Amino acid sequence: MASRPNYYPPEKPLAQVLSEFKNELKEFAATRIAILRVEMQEKFAAASAALPAIAVGAVLSLFAAVFLSVALVAVIAMALGGGAGAWAGAFAIIGAVYLLLWLGDWIWRQRVEDAWAEAGAHTARPETRPDLATE
Repeated sequence: MASRPNYYPPEKPLAQVLSEFKNELKEFAATRIAILRVEMQEKFAAASAALPAIAVGAVLSLFAAVFLSVALVAVIAMALGGGAGAWAGAFAIIGAVYLLLWLGDWIWRQRVEDAWAEAGAHTARPETRPDLATE
């Protein structure tokens, strides 16, 4: 055997090499899972800390929308004369405008859904293609 220059005698049997490989693979997977768990706990802690701020922001946004709507009603009521009937008319006008906006949005969404349905399965929707998706 010593006469062959490229021959290296095996130091370990194949079964032992495979057993070590299996153990290293288990250790690698366990390490990756442990890292994933720690990262998820950190992200959950950050999200939990941000949740009250998100809730307060949502409530304040709702209040802002209501107050801006009332301010718009007041402007229209003053333009209509400022009496009780003017306020009722202003609320009706703003309600009708919001209803039309909602209906327009609903109709537009239905048309988009119909267009995607007509395009068929061979066309990818924007949310499934990163190059077409908007953030």
